[in-house]
Amino acid sequence: MGSPWLPQPSSFGGPADDAQREDPDSTLHLYRAAVRLRRAAGADGRPFWNERADPRLLDFTSGTLRCLVNASTDDVPLDAPGTPVLSSSPLPTSLRVLPPGTVIWHTGP
Repeated sequence: MGSPWLPQPSSFGGPADDAQREDPDSTLHLYRAAVRLRRAAGADGRPFWNERADPRLLDFTSGTLRCLVNASTDDVPLDAPGTPVLSSSPLPTSLRVLPPGTVIWHTGP
């Protein structure tokens, strides 16, 4: 591989593939798990956007998976989250709220 044409900040080294490959909690492993789930759920690449009253959440369904993304800086109340199968960060045990900056993939309603 050649040299980058622009200088790279030292902070870019952490997210590199070779640095994340051995870390089971890395973003690389999260994305790979999400891709496996999508394939197993029969997702065809065309998500169905679910209408939500709360604009802080992105809510879509693909195949048999539903994805909720809290794009805000606040906890967002959840109505019926289904059964989580993957999350981008640890979830509260009650799962009555989705923490800020968190994504969950779940099955069910």
